[in-house]
This record gives sequence, C-alpha cells and structure tokens, in this order.
Amino acid sequence: MPSGYFVTISTSGVINSGNSVGTSLTSFTDVKTIGPGTVTGGITGNFVLASDGRIYFVTSSTLTGSPSVTTGISSSVFDATFGGNGPSTVDGTAGNDVLYGAPYLTNNTNNNADVINAEAGDDFAFGGGGDDSLYGGAGNDYLSGGTGNDRLEGGDGSDTLNGGAGSDTLAGGAGLDYLDYRDSSAAVSVNLTTNSFSGGDANGDVNAGGIDAILGSAFNDTLVGFDDSSTTGSDVYTNIIDAGAGDDYVEGRGGGDVLYGGTGNDTIYGDRPGDTFTGTDNDTIAGGDGNDAIYGGAAADTITGDAGDDTIQGGTGNDSVSGGTGADSISGDAGNDVLSGGDGNDTLYGGADSDTLNGDANDDVLYGGAGNDSLAGGTGNDALIGDAGNDTLSGGDGNDTLTTGYGSDNVQGGAGNDTIIIANNSAVPGFTIGGNIDGGSSETDTLDLTAWGFSGTNVIYDPNDPKSGTIQFLDSNGNVIGTMTFTDIERIITCFTPGSLATTDRGLVAVEDLCVGDRVLTRDSGFQPIVWTGRQTLNELALLVEPRFRPVRISAGALGHGVPARDMVVSPQHRVLFSGPRADVLFGETEVLVPALHLVGRPGITVEERGPVTYIHFMCATHQIVMVDGCWSESFQPGDQSLAGLAEEARAELLSLFPGLAEDQIPSAYPAARPSLKRHESALLFAG
Repeated sequence: MPSGYFVTISTSGVINSGNSVGTSLTSFTDVKTIGPGTVTGGITGNFVLASDGRIYFVTSSTLTGSPSVTTGISSSVFDATFGGNGPSTVDGTAGNDVLYGAPYLTNNTNNNADVINAEAGDDFAFGGGGDDSLYGGAGNDYLSGGTGNDRLEGGDGSDTLNGGAGSDTLAGGAGLDYLDYRDSSAAVSVNLTTNSFSGGDANGDVNAGGIDAILGSAFNDTLVGFDDSSTTGSDVYTNIIDAGAGDDYVEGRGGGDVLYGGTGNDTIYGDRPGDTFTGTDNDTIAGGDGNDAIYGGAAADTITGDAGDDTIQGGTGNDSVSGGTGADSISGDAGNDVLSGGDGNDTLYGGADSDTLNGDANDDVLYGGAGNDSLAGGTGNDALIGDAGNDTLSGGDGNDTLTTGYGSDNVQGGAGNDTIIIANNSAVPGFTIGGNIDGGSSETDTLDLTAWGFSGTNVIYDPNDPKSGTIQFLDSNGNVIGTMTFTDIERIITCFTPGSLATTDRGLVAVEDLCVGDRVLTRDSGFQPIVWTGRQTLNELALLVEPRFRPVRISAGALGHGVPARDMVVSPQHRVLFSGPRADVLFGETEVLVPALHLVGRPGITVEERGPVTYIHFMCATHQIVMVDGCWSESFQPGDQSLAGLAEEARAELLSLFPGLAEDQIPSAYPAARPSLKRHESALLFAG
C-alpha cells in the first residue's frame, strides 16, 4: 500500500500549478498512476488516484511548510467531472473519464443519491456518500460507491467494483470483474458459491451476477470462489482471489483458479476440500509471506509457497511447486511433479509417478516415492531416498546420505563426505537392482551394504583403481540377481557391527556412539540435533526379577519390505511408526505409534530371553520420529515410568535440561510426535 501527500485540485477538475499539497503522509489504496509532476522546491514524484477518488502526490522526499504543485498534469491526460451539492446525474464520454457524484473532497460526506453513467472507455467513477447508482458501460472501469447502499454495474469489460460501506448491489456484467474490499476496516467473508457476504465492507452486499474475482482486505478474510461443478459444456469458470494481508482462508472451487494468499499465515485450497468434490482444473497459487497451508487439488497446478514455513500438497496432476524461503514440507502426490524446496531445511515427497525433486539450499530431506524419479539435494547436508523405480540421486554439495530403492538407480554423491545406502527390497514382487554409484570428489565416501549382509553381496574391485569396482547382489542360494558399478568410493561396509544404526547427517552411526549435538534424521523436521543421551544396563538377575523389561527383536523385513533393514532389538515399550488408510479409518490418524511389545507374536517379532541388555536413549528438543535400522521409530520420550527407570545421575541430568518434566507436566512439556495405541487398539489395527 503506497503513501503520499493529499492534493487539492481545482473546480475545473485538472491538476494545475498552484494546487495545494498537504504535508501529512497518508497510506491509501491506489487505482491509477496519473503521471509525474513536481511540487515546491523542485521535488519530483507521481500524482496517483486513490480508490476513494482522492489524489495523492507520491514521492520519496518529505514535504514540509506549505507546498503546492509547480508542474501539474495536462487536461488531455486528466480532466475530472464533478456533480453538484444536490442529487446529481453525471454522464461520461466515449473516452477515459474520471467522474464524481459530488464536488471533490465532499464526495464522502454528501449523502445525495447520485447517478453516474460512465459510458464507453476505461473510466473511474466515485459515488461518495448516499445511495448511489454507478454504471460502467463498455471498457475496463473502476467503480467506487463510497458510503451508502449503492448499486454498481460494471457493464462490458474487466471492471473493479468497490462498494464501500453499506449494503451494496454489485453486478459485474461481461468480462473479468473484481470485487474490491482492500479498503475495508475489518475482515470480510465472501462466498460466491452461496452468495453470502458478511463482515467489514462486505456486510449486506449482494452479488447480482458476473463476479469473477475478489480482492481481500488487510485482515483475516474468508474468501470462497464460485463452484462451477454445475456448469455444462464449454462454460468453464475461473476464480481469481487475492487475499491480501492477514491470516486468510481461501477456496478456489471453480475452474482454473489463480489464488494469492498475500502476507499472513494463509490456508489455500485450489479446489473445494472433501471427498464429494472432483476437481479437474489447473490452478496457480501463491502463498505469499507467512506459514501457509496450500492444497492444489486435481490437475496440473503451479504453486509458490514464498516466504515462511509452508505445507504444500500438489494433489493429482503434473504439478510445479516451489517452496520459497523457509522450512517447507512439499508433497507432489500423483503425477509427474517438479518440486523445489528453495532456501531452508525442506522436506519433499514426490509421491507416485516420475518426479523431479530439488532440495536447493540448506539441509533437505527428499523422498522420491514410486516412479522413475530425479532427486537433487543441492547445497547442504541432505538425505535422499529413492524408493521404487529407476531413480537418479544427486547429493550435490555437503555430507549427504543417499538411499536407493528397488530398481536400477544412478547415484552421484557430489562434493562432501557422502554415505550411500543400498536398500534390500528383494522380497518385493518384481524386484530388480542395479545401476551406477559415483561417490564424487571428497576424501571419504561410504557405500553401505549392511541391509544385504556379508553373504548377500560380492564386491569385485577394479585392479587398477581401489575406489572402483562392481557389486554383485546374491539371492539366498548365492545366485547373482543384480549388479551395480561404483567409482570414487573410499569405504564399503559389507557387514554390520552390534547396535542399532541411526541415520545422521554424517551417515549411519551406531546408537551407542551418538553424542549430544549429533544430528539425526527425523520424519517431520529433517536433521535435528540430539540434546541428551543415556543408557541403562539390566543384567540377567534384573531381567529375571522384572521379565517385562526383556527386549523385543524385530527381524529384518518383519514390518514390511526392507523394514527394518536389519534385525532391530528395542525395549518392549519402544514405539515404531505405522501409517496407512487403516489407521486413518480406525483412529482418525494416518500415522500412529505402536509399542514393540504389542507386535510380539507377529511373524519375525519375538521377546529375547537372553541377558544382559543395554538400552540406549537419545532425545531431541522435541519428541521426534527418527530413522534407525531403516525403520521409522521414536526418539526417547520421558514419561513417569521411563524417568523412574533411569539411573539417578541420568535422571537428574535430564530434569536439568527439561525442568517441566519434574512438575507432573510431562504431556504438555514434551508432547508425543504421534498418537500411541493401547494394546486393544494395536490388536484392532492388525486384525484380519
């Protein structure tokens, strides 16, 4: 919104030398830049027409004293026509007119019922006070009713209707027509589908047809476009909504919508949310500044998150999504999507089909999903996960962690000390493995084959280059089922050491070797630092006295294809993540946590009878879902029982870091990252 100095123009309707100029800087909504000029002291600027009909001089200089216009605007460029002090009828010409229902300056206090016929041309008409009738005629017109219960009809052309205060009747006519609520002093609620108007300047307004676009206020607006699901044939409707400032809620609903959130934390839907609506249109959505939630819906959408920590879902269709600055979470869903994180620590999910994911700057997490995907980490310490399909993974700069899926993948570590993990998905129907690995230029790139075990691979080195060679992948009978070449790999891990392996920004690290400050991969927030570690050892006698503390072994692949990647031994109350539509139907959550003890009895999951056992704990600043042994499970979350089970020294250290835990406020001081199922709920989840 620009700011300027009020200009008093002559009764002849022109901006002449000698017209007085104020010295109070005023913010206003601009509708037209009339042209350049100068005021006292040779100060240059532009004369600008405001939405209420006033004229302002906009300059970067500060005006003082008693300034006046020294160089004005030719009457051939600007020549306004005014009504009288009583009810007036003002007629325009075939040209581009500026028309007032009352004298300049008194137009907002004159309560007469004026009639303005703008006729042809691109006109500006201002009713002022009273119940006015403004008719745009042909051309692209701006109609401002002012106060009172006004009737505004745009006529032909792309018109903008600003009813102002009062219960106004607004008719767009032919062409792309806008409702303008930018001057409203309070939030507005406009729903073109139900023709309901309330709040601020919208209160009492009536849509008489032909409205295609909405310009919101600077407050927390609710703006809903026209639903074209009932139209037929070639009658396709387009909504354009610019919400402006404030925390706005926007629904496009119509055809190919163009939606702008503006500043503020906005929620934007390209198509109507809900299972009963089917959208097939291509939307353009811009979130603007703030932490926005954006849902593209069906078809090929173009979405820009802009500044702030945005959550964006492209929906079905071939979407193009750019997160902008901030830590963004972007899901492409179905379709061949192009996703760019921009600046910030971003998380990108490609979804089904062949996607292109670019992490850009900072530490990003990229999930390719199904399809032949291209993942590029960019700068920063990134985590790239290929999943199904023949994927291309490029780490770029930084110490990256790159995980292949099943398919023939090409992996380039790039600069930095990278870790490349070869996932074991041999149980997946139609499984294939192959491709090429290039560690890139760094001192130490690591190729991790632990998911296959020592007997699952043959590593054949190039006799002329100890950092290059070929990996043969073997089935249970020792037959070669796939090969992969590698270059510039300084270290290969072919068997695993005791202890669970956590995915960190420097590769896989045994949990017993984790330290405060190490950054572990989380599902929700990328790499997050550890703020506390601890351990508790129970000998055989302790386990004999308290058998409920015996660990649970989850065999490799027991939770799904390649999950976990190796046998994982955890405490009985340690919770692992389950996701899917069944959890959503049963519990209203797409992802839930299930204690390991509730899984005992399922294939490959047993209670360990041996002892002793050492449990390793690590905590982040908030409860997180972390990647350990190729499986999403929880970081340590303190509870009454878990705190009581710690040694006194460890408990004291933990309470010093999180004082709220000592005040019986554990759920509020350190809430769970996901809902946790009770035993009967776990049984229900896995029934059938």
